[in-house]
Amino acid sequence: MLKILFLLFVCSCLNAKVLSLNSAIKQTLQHHPDLKAFALKVKAKQIGKDIITSTNYPQVNLKLNYNFKQTYALQGREGFKTTLHSGSSETLFLKQKIYDFGKTNALIRAAIIDTDISRLSLADLKGLFAYRVKLLYSNAALQSRVIKIKEANLRLKKLYYKRALALYKQGLKTKIDSERFLIEIEKAQDDISQAKANYKKAKSSLGLYMNRKLGNNISFNSNILKHYINLHNISNKILDRNLQIKIENRKIAKSFQEYKAKKAHFGTINLTASYSHINGLNSYNSKQVGIEADIPIYDGGHLSKEAELAKVNYQIAKLQKASKVISTKEDVQNLLLDIKRYNQNIKTAKAELKYSKDLKRVIAARYKEGLVTYLEVLDAIDEISNAKLGVLLSYYQRAILIDKLEYLYEK
Repeated sequence: MLKILFLLFVCSCLNAKVLSLNSAIKQTLQHHPDLKAFALKVKAKQIGKDIITSTNYPQVNLKLNYNFKQTYALQGREGFKTTLHSGSSETLFLKQKIYDFGKTNALIRAAIIDTDISRLSLADLKGLFAYRVKLLYSNAALQSRVIKIKEANLRLKKLYYKRALALYKQGLKTKIDSERFLIEIEKAQDDISQAKANYKKAKSSLGLYMNRKLGNNISFNSNILKHYINLHNISNKILDRNLQIKIENRKIAKSFQEYKAKKAHFGTINLTASYSHINGLNSYNSKQVGIEADIPIYDGGHLSKEAELAKVNYQIAKLQKASKVISTKEDVQNLLLDIKRYNQNIKTAKAELKYSKDLKRVIAARYKEGLVTYLEVLDAIDEISNAKLGVLLSYYQRAILIDKLEYLYEK
């Protein structure tokens, strides 16, 4: 029987497949619709930049015209007279911008920066989704470990139940001892059911992000809960690498270029040319080459106010960047303090676990000799289980703090 159980255990281990964290992140980044939509927004920004750039190139248009009836004026001996006749014309227009006081170039630079902002925002969104996947993966790994700890607790209580039942049959213990262990077994089974439900929820949520169903043969690497990074000078490194701060810097540059474009509101000078072929009573060609100036004289202050508004937006962008730096520093400082606190919590929890194991061995020996009651045995069993959970939860809490820190660090 033992051989059969061992073979079943080995087969289940061979069939189990460990889902790596990197694989979960990779599949999420490939399939999540929000990321696909944002990638299209980056493409749209690039197209918008190309649209603005196109205004610097010659604009050529062809105009075709045909009139079934057209009035023509003819001069004769008795003066002018009119006649109706069909007519047509083909005109090729060319317009080339020569100078607009730097307005278009500033708008192009602003559009290029806007495209950079979109790319950085997409990278930041990918980092955010990677962070979310880490949280879901860590929770699934945590719940899988909780199940094992609670199952070990259940096995221990079942073992003591059998011992108490045997001692009761021998007349060495009362019936209440065995019945109390039986009640604790039922409670432990309920705890396992709750842990399994939490595990299924975490696994299901992760599967939705990955756009796949995670089967029962999938397991998780719980070693990631012990993940750690070097905290030396991390605050300054984050301020240098944080994508949201980089985005704010690019927003400042974009606002400045938009301000320059609005400030250059003195008009446009264009080169114009046209070539026409006209068919009517007579056929002839017409050519025109010249310079066109479009200069605003008075608009009620509209253009100057737009420039003033753009300047205010530029100042706002600088202040928003300063605010982002402050909030990021605050987040980093709080995270570092919490990580240090959980470092101490882990040490304390490990010490409590060691003490609980030592105490349990003493209680178990004394219970056999009848020196302690079943209540003390139960307390010792639960204390070991709670101590194991305490160590595990401390690692988990530290891990999700480190994940947040890495997201700010854009690692």
